[in-house]
Order: sequence, then C-alpha cells, then structure tokens
Amino acid sequence: MNFRPYGWMHVDHVKELLNPFQPLAWSGKANFYQWVEDMRKVLGDKIWPNWDDAKRRWRGKAVGSMEDLTEYDLKVMQEPLSNMPLAAFSTKGCPTHEDFFYTEDGRDGGRPGMGLKHYHPALDPSVTQRNPVGMFYTGFAELAGSTSLLLKQTLQRPRAFQVWPLQGDPPFYRYHGDTADSPSMISGHCFEGCLAGAWVALRHCQWVSGINWQEVEPTMQQWCVDIGDRRVYAQIHYPSDNIASWWVALNFLRAIESQGFADASWLRKFLLKAIPRSTVYRLMCADHPPCDLWTELHAEVGEPSAK
Repeated sequence: MNFRPYGWMHVDHVKELLNPFQPLAWSGKANFYQWVEDMRKVLGDKIWPNWDDAKRRWRGKAVGSMEDLTEYDLKVMQEPLSNMPLAAFSTKGCPTHEDFFYTEDGRDGGRPGMGLKHYHPALDPSVTQRNPVGMFYTGFAELAGSTSLLLKQTLQRPRAFQVWPLQGDPPFYRYHGDTADSPSMISGHCFEGCLAGAWVALRHCQWVSGINWQEVEPTMQQWCVDIGDRRVYAQIHYPSDNIASWWVALNFLRAIESQGFADASWLRKFLLKAIPRSTVYRLMCADHPPCDLWTELHAEVGEPSAK
C-alpha cells in the first residue's frame, strides 16, 4: 500500500505550530523540545514512521509494519459508534456516545468537560461549584499544551478515510468530524482527554467535599478514556492512534515527575488504572496489534479492569 502523508492541516493548527504552547508543568523549553524529539524517534521505530518532507519519504523502523498495522486497525474499527456501550454508572437519561462525540468535536464551543456531569450525579458542577469545562482546559494548559500537534506534524499519519480507497474499497460510513483536520497520530482527544481529564479528577479528589472518592474514581477513569475511544468508534481515529496517545501521556507524566511536579505521580497512577477501562484497549487485548509499542504499553498497563 502506498501511504501518502496526511498533508496540510487546518489553519488554526498551522498558527499554533508557529508558536507552540509549552505545557506549564514542564521545566525548561529546550528540554521539552528534546523530549518531543525523543518521542518522535521512539514512535517512528515502534508504531508509525516519521515523514521526511525534504526527501519525500518515511523514516523509522516502523516503515516495515505500516501496512500490517493499518490492515489491523481498519479491521478493528468497523464497529460503529452506536455499538459502543455506555458505562453502567452513567446517569439516568445520559446522552448517547454520538451526543458526547459531537459535543467534544466541534469548533462551536463544545468542550470535553461538558460530559462529566452525565457520568455520575456527584460530579455535577452545581454540586462541586466548579465548572468542569474550565477545569478541563486549565488542566490542558497545565499539561498537554501543543504536544499532540508537534508529534502529528512529523508523524503525518493519513486518516482512515484517506487510506481506505487505496485498498480498492469504497469509503466506509464515518461520522463527520469538524476536528479531523490534522494527521491521525497521535490522537489529540485521547492524549488531552487522559492528561486534562486526570487533572480534573485530581482536583475533584482534592476540592470536592461530600462525595465518596472511591465510588466516583472509576467513573472519572471511564470518562477520561471514553473521550478518545469515541473517536475510534466514530472512525475518526485508528485504534493504534490511542496506543501512541496513552504511551506518550504516561511518558509525559513520568518526565514531569522526574522534574519535581508534585501531582505527576498521582496522575500517572490514575491513568494506569483508567486505560484498562477503555473499550478500545479491551478490543486490542483480545487481538494484539502488530507493533512493538503495544507490547511495551500492555506490559505496563496490564489486563482490562473489571467493570
């Protein structure tokens, strides 16, 4: 299969890449960009190669597994979004995953934090008196920054709807994604959902009185991973995009922990318990993806959690 790079990104992404936003939690701009470069190298060798625009070719050991991984992904991602199960602890009258997807996707003011109150009544902002939308985006600034775009820029993985016709098959049905306007790997929603979502969970644990944290912690873990999972079920992202996103998120937290960021250890432990709750992770545990990064991630995260 002749893979072409994704190509031009949305103008908003291009503007951000001209002046990338370094995560506030990171100590030292030079160190951050070196870490991003290290991530590119590892991803290029273990899951998806980097695109060398000057030489118009792919670079990295993962060149040899591009086709097998893509065939695996396209096979796994055929389940439509309507088949993704809602968590048992979702509130009565909870919106569907399609509703959540469109809220989280658009440039019309929808935000991932808006879905949290539907997962558990104790997490309603009228109870916490703190807005999950604002909390989510404060966490995004603190942690994620422009990391996902900096990686997308060189990985240049084409989206599934670009690749599918290369196999000679008609395009499959997919949900329209207003934000599916950048290379596919890594998944920004998955990466940022994990980091900023874990940050929101930490703040609820620290700030909110009158709730049983052990009761709501699994709910918040599910919410964090569902944000990325919905993108796969909507056929906006490949399952292996989530592998890369989870792996980068865990490594980011490990890096800022080594720099003395006080909350990093809590966040990483939370995320290690959240990832096994992912529906996409469960699917891949049943049929391991053909890439080295999955082997490393699975060894660290372990088997899926009981619901």
